[in-house]
Amino acid sequence: MKTEELLMKDYNNASDLGGLVKNDPEKLELVMKEKDNVRNEMIKMESVKMELKCKREEIKAENKRTFIKVATETALGIVTILGSWYWAKKTFQFDEEGTITSTLGRGILNNVMPKGRK
Repeated sequence: MKTEELLMKDYNNASDLGGLVKNDPEKLELVMKEKDNVRNEMIKMESVKMELKCKREEIKAENKRTFIKVATETALGIVTILGSWYWAKKTFQFDEEGTITSTLGRGILNNVMPKGRK
């Protein structure tokens, strides 16, 4: 049996027992005290369940934020690499044609490509 079912069974038993001892104030007080204890345990259990649900939602939200951050950084990296590749290709094409603007292309290429030893 689940804990909730056991607590509900104890609560119902205490209620039934309260009906049997209603003429004896001392026993009735003990039964009511036990009934209150069971009810308090049930309330604590529900509170723990709600906290767990909130924690799960927080974890899901954090995972979503992390995924979005990683996806954004990855996309930015891919765009940067593709852009660099495109402009490097264009620069090589300028150099093959031997135009005056190839100097500008070489400047772009020098900024993109790593520097060699001097």
